[in-house]
Amino acid sequence: GVKPLYYYYDEERLIFASEIKAILKFINKTPDINKDALIECLTLRYTLPPNTLFNSIKKLGASEILIFDLSSIKIKNYWENKITIDYSKTEDFWMEKLTYLYEIAVKRQMIADVPIGLSLSGGVDSATILSIMSKYSNGNVKTFTVGFEGGRIEDNEIKKAEYLSKLFDAEFNSYVITEKDYLDFFSKYLWYMEEPVGNESAIAYYYVAKLANEKVKVLLNGQGADEPFAGYDRYLGVYYGDRFFYLLKPLLNFLKVFYPDKNRLVQINKLLDYLNSDKIVYKIFHSSKLLPSSYLSKIFINNDSEILFNTILMKINSFLERITSKTSVENLFFYDMFSSLSENLLLSEDKLAMAASIEARVPFLDIELVETALSIPAKHKIGLLSGKKIHKKVAKKFVGKKIAYQRKIGFNNPVEKWLKNRLGSELEDLINSQNSITKNFLNKSYVDRMILEHKHSKFNHEKFLFLLLSIEKWNKIFIQK
Repeated sequence: GVKPLYYYYDEERLIFASEIKAILKFINKTPDINKDALIECLTLRYTLPPNTLFNSIKKLGASEILIFDLSSIKIKNYWENKITIDYSKTEDFWMEKLTYLYEIAVKRQMIADVPIGLSLSGGVDSATILSIMSKYSNGNVKTFTVGFEGGRIEDNEIKKAEYLSKLFDAEFNSYVITEKDYLDFFSKYLWYMEEPVGNESAIAYYYVAKLANEKVKVLLNGQGADEPFAGYDRYLGVYYGDRFFYLLKPLLNFLKVFYPDKNRLVQINKLLDYLNSDKIVYKIFHSSKLLPSSYLSKIFINNDSEILFNTILMKINSFLERITSKTSVENLFFYDMFSSLSENLLLSEDKLAMAASIEARVPFLDIELVETALSIPAKHKIGLLSGKKIHKKVAKKFVGKKIAYQRKIGFNNPVEKWLKNRLGSELEDLINSQNSITKNFLNKSYVDRMILEHKHSKFNHEKFLFLLLSIEKWNKIFIQK
């Protein structure tokens, strides 16, 4: 799932390429919008295979292969291992195995006949890779970090990355992305991406790669450690939601009415959607949605979304058939590896790195390491209100306790503020244009209300508005050109 592969098939030909633009050249006509994929994208922040937003162009999913015999095509998995959670092993066993696999994975990814470096975020994942690279590198490791102008000081990755680079005697390189950089690059960003996704920080990947391009051709990074090791807050919601269902549900219903912070209502309503579900497949769906069902029902203009939600559920089920676990959170780890990771994060990283002529490599997605990580029970991954428990214990061997247990920040950015200014104005212009996605497929009056609420700081709709902006911009570049 690290690299995309797209295809177009009709009675006369099969066309396939790593970029949609190449296929569009051969089709030689303006494609239609895939309405089902649009609803899917607005629901999940990405499209699930085989969908793309182009009606006639499809994509292979992670670990899939297409077989073509001149008269038909067949899709199957080439990686057919079924993941079984092994509850019999101790934490010490898993720690020893992971320690070995971390080193092996990084050493494998360091094999290259061109200069290599590291995309260093300042967090525990890339810090662990830096430690191992420093051990096996012939010279000083070259690290590359970007930050956003106008972000919170406590979220500044550059200072943390610089500290780590000094600690491991690495050559540190950094760049601050300005609002002008972000806005000027936005159209090119969608041109390179070809598939709009809800990833406000994706543009940072390009600037890291552009910075690195002056000195290296390959960049290792820490992507892929959050999904199998419970690195996101929603994993905690799922894990504790199942355990304390009878306490949480009445508490959340109370907070829904009386909690003063309106922005928290999104998380509260999403968690209530989750708690009101009785099957794992529904739980996975509700925990993966961008917005609660009550919001989505107002955004979509008719009931077609309900039909499509059933299609999404079928896709989720097909992923879950490949893992033997009865817990929601362990199924969610596996689903995320084949959905949000491959179709959003890895897609963004690969396309934007390649746009700057850099090959991005992901040691934490080494096959043997991933299979092992997914086999570890959730109880070794989730501690007291925190995730990545076993991962941090292993990382501590490489980077020490202070770095291993520091606060997770990720790529924080000021997009929320920018959407109140120039980005927000651009979104309004796009949705008011004659052939906008919003006018043709969505409840425009409700979208207008969300924009107004965000502009006047009554509600933070950053994630949805950024996604909609990306889709509208994509529509202008590829469909309404």
